Amino acid sequence: MKKIARILFYSIGRLAIFNKWYGLIAWFYSKVIEEITVEGKTVRFPKKLNDGKIVVLVLNAYAFRGDPECLAASRELRILQIPYHWQARLLYFFYKYEETCCYGANKLTRYIEDDDQCYQHKKAHREWLYGFLPKLYENLGIKCVISPHIRYLQDVDWGSVSRKIGIPHILISRDSRFTASAVTKNYMISWLKSLSKFEGSHLIVQSEFDRQLCIEHDYVSADRISSLGCIRMDSFLKRVKTAKPTMSSRKKIVFFPFNLRSVLNVALAREESGASQFFVNVNVSLARLAIKNPEIDVIIKPKSNRAPWCKEVDVVFKESGIFQQEIPNLYIEPYLNVQNLILDADVFCGLNTTVLLEAAIAEKPVIIPYFKEIQKTKAEEVVFFKDCFHLFDIAESIEDLESLILHRLNNPEIDGNIMEGRKVMFEGYVSSLNCDATEKHVALIKQVVAEESSKDL
Repeated sequence: MKKIARILFYSIGRLAIFNKWYGLIAWFYSKVIEEITVEGKTVRFPKKLNDGKIVVLVLNAYAFRGDPECLAASRELRILQIPYHWQARLLYFFYKYEETCCYGANKLTRYIEDDDQCYQHKKAHREWLYGFLPKLYENLGIKCVISPHIRYLQDVDWGSVSRKIGIPHILISRDSRFTASAVTKNYMISWLKSLSKFEGSHLIVQSEFDRQLCIEHDYVSADRISSLGCIRMDSFLKRVKTAKPTMSSRKKIVFFPFNLRSVLNVALAREESGASQFFVNVNVSLARLAIKNPEIDVIIKPKSNRAPWCKEVDVVFKESGIFQQEIPNLYIEPYLNVQNLILDADVFCGLNTTVLLEAAIAEKPVIIPYFKEIQKTKAEEVVFFKDCFHLFDIAESIEDLESLILHRLNNPEIDGNIMEGRKVMFEGYVSSLNCDATEKHVALIKQVVAEESSKDL
């Protein structure tokens, strides 16, 4: 039945699209678009209101990490979002995966010659959007479009056409840390050089480091990019300032695991035994720490229960004779709230994650496992924030890791000079400590919309 319904939908959709029934399709899409309320809930069938607020449409809202909800909570903007699958379906009517090489070569975000097959798909898609988007935006009063990433294919054409019809497209980059390591920086430089220049109205990144990188490598002009911090950090920083010490009798160690493949690279894991052994040593030592100290809770938070780390660590634990279900104080919890974990933790441990900086600014003891087996190898090139290692406790071996954790459980105070350095680091890589990132984003959105509107007069 579902297959029949899908075939029927695509048949009607194809008929409507290629007959250019823009008004009908715009009416339909105005019914699937959702509004994010000030309470963070989503409601269907948003109506066009005359309340004076700028209406912003969010593309790929699922990829943001709470930023659209924060913008809605400001009460300064009306935030709408289009479900990803409905946006993607329009794209697939023009870019058919089985018929083009556009996806595999990632051509949609790069410059394409006029005689390239992918250019013809892009041209047809954009020409159709020129008819469809004005109708949709008029139905809902949309004055601005935002998206989360420069590489999301379904946003490229949508954002470009929006800007050309007078509706600004603002890209609020959900990723940061472009310069966190040598490998990350070189990868970003290579990537920026390969992309077409930014076609949107304005690009917002979190840090000035990221902004300068984008400008230096000619992805965007200096007047069209701003570093405004991280929206979702505002509420976290406010919580940090008002947080009260937890009164739990049980100490908590929180570990954010790293993925062997993404952090150390598959090639390193295969060619350098030290890198592979490092992964084993860190994870096994934490499990054994839980076994030896049943009065301490060891909480491991992978990104999801399907993260590559989960499969890798299952093998490692099994080979080491460790069975997680038999260790009552060892928890592997992918879906716990990160900010709650940071505030509840007594000691924080991790590698290659911005959460290290969040824990650091919350005055938590932060231990980075940087064992000698990966020092002086290629692996050190992918390690984040090495310029800030003096602000953390660095464990160079299994023994160091266990000793530092136990020491910090009993001695959690952070030196004042270290905290000052952490504040500088956090503001450099993440966001202002003034809790004003949301305010800055709202102000810029209003400014860009006003400037685009004045061009049409």
